[in-house]
Amino acid sequence: MDDSTLTALLEKKFSGEALSESIVIGESIGGLYRPSKQSVYFHKVKNNSKATLSLLEIGAIFDKQESVKWRIWFDGISVSKQFKPNFILPIGENTYGATVIDITPLVNRETKRRFHKLTVISSTPVFLTHATIIKLIEDNSDTTNWIKYYTGGAIIKSQEIKKISVKSNELRQNNIHFNIFAQKVPQYLEIRVNERYVKRLEISKNCDDYQIPFDKEPILTLSFKNDGIDVGGKSKSFILITNLIVNSASKKQRSIDLEAEIRGRNESGVIVNVDVFNNSESPLEAPMLVAFSSGILVSKIDLESIQPKSSAKRELVLKLPPNSSSITLRLIWKENSEPQYIEKKIKITNQI
Repeated sequence: MDDSTLTALLEKKFSGEALSESIVIGESIGGLYRPSKQSVYFHKVKNNSKATLSLLEIGAIFDKQESVKWRIWFDGISVSKQFKPNFILPIGENTYGATVIDITPLVNRETKRRFHKLTVISSTPVFLTHATIIKLIEDNSDTTNWIKYYTGGAIIKSQEIKKISVKSNELRQNNIHFNIFAQKVPQYLEIRVNERYVKRLEISKNCDDYQIPFDKEPILTLSFKNDGIDVGGKSKSFILITNLIVNSASKKQRSIDLEAEIRGRNESGVIVNVDVFNNSESPLEAPMLVAFSSGILVSKIDLESIQPKSSAKRELVLKLPPNSSSITLRLIWKENSEPQYIEKKIKITNQI
């Protein structure tokens, strides 16, 4: 997403017009929200699970540089917060404020609630970059298929390191997924897992999708470092991470394959052929196929149930945001009432 595209999105948002929201497996975390008031519902905790809240953080971009006031409710607890922006964000010809606030000390960490509700009333229209919740979930059930930590996002200044920790005995094969927006490109983001160097990403385009797999880690600490250069001791750039998810596959995992190929383009958009293979011994009930590009939801389709050892084919015609470099397809379904998904990312070449 270039400066002009983000500027257009923000201007449209501040005018009060509706925009498509990014969705993360049914969770209302990240995405673009209407001004003034927004409620966010966080994921369900199973009845036989215990959960401890370890972080509750909200980030936003807004169209004023002076202080703003938020009224925040979390599970019925009300908090008033007045603050000045942590960062000044020039986008195109306009200047916006950006902030990240931690309200964890103000809420109840021990909770048996199955759902959590966060409501924000703002004194100015906001682009809610993330509503972060990190929970330690202890679950002894053998039927658990996935343990998910929806962590929203973070703003990382030049040379700053942000760490996110999760713990579970259920971790098996793990995967990190996130989108990136950088104030300036190119930039570099260093990623470590349990202080072990994993990858140094060169951010050449904004709002790219990234996935990084890693092996079983019983105690997991993710470390993100912005390798941007400070000038005169002042931060000259920052990286905004959104839609950050840590997925941990457990003992039982359904065997599903998702294949996709770009077949060309017509006047309506890019043509993508999608194949879904159910290699399991039971039907795949009511799956949903969604597509993202540049962090924006561009398609959402309900599929019919897929029988064991069978497949389903769909042709999608996607109208993409300007300067899109890739398409991320996500197949979502439920297993024992818990949402699960697999993804496939395809690059957009200059030939189509």
